[in-house]
This record gives sequence, structure tokens and C-alpha cells, in this order.
Amino acid sequence: SPRTLPYEQSLGARVVRDGEALVIEDTRRCPELATHLVVTDWDVVAYAGIPIRLEDGTVAGVLAIADVTPRTWDPA
Repeated sequence: SPRTLPYEQSLGARVVRDGEALVIEDTRRCPELATHLVVTDWDVVAYAGIPIRLEDGTVAGVLAIADVTPRTWDPA
């Protein structure tokens, strides 16, 4: 069966709430996220989430990618 995660607990919800990109090379080394459900149960190690904004600046969603291994994200 597919795994689900309540929206409020997702890393994407954090990007929407803060309105800022969340880019982490290794979540296991981030004290704030090391015990987060996506790290401990879903094995998300690297995460990059960028807010998608409407013309008025409202964050409408998130473009995100995650990996099970550490990543050095290239800003290009």
C-alpha cells in the first residue's frame, strides 16, 4: 500500500508556511530534522523544496525533490 503523510507533517508544508526554499544536503545532520518522520520512517536524506508563487506572491505549492542519499544541490 502507498505510504501517506499528513500534509502538516510534510516538508512541503514548511516551505509553504515559511515562503522560502528549504534545501538540505543531509537531513540526518540537521538537528531540527534528524528525528522527523520523513527522515526516520521514509529515509529522506536529501531534500530541496522551492515555493511556487502566484502573481500576487501567494505560495500556491512546492516543487520538491528528495533522495535517500546525501546530495550537494547545484543552484544552477
